[in-house]
Amino acid sequence: MKKWDGNRRAREIWNQDHTSASAMRYSVVWYYQAMARDIGKERMQEWVNRADYGSKDFSGGIDRLWLNSSLKISPVEEVDFLADHHPGRE
Repeated sequence: MKKWDGNRRAREIWNQDHTSASAMRYSVVWYYQAMARDIGKERMQEWVNRADYGSKDFSGGIDRLWLNSSLKISPVEEVDFLADHHPGRE
């Protein structure tokens, strides 16, 4: 669980504490931004590099990189990534 920071956001459902399940259900951006900051840039960069995910560019900031920022991946690359990392794939 992550505690809501008290900052009012446009979506009312975001203005409360959230668990990972509720954050996923309601696409709670602040939750994932806090999680990214908790993980840290170095660790996140290491895993993105290992996974060879998209542009691997974090210059837009650790808590904004997936929000129209520097980390880019095309739809085709995303599908290929998901297919390559499917747990049941041989």
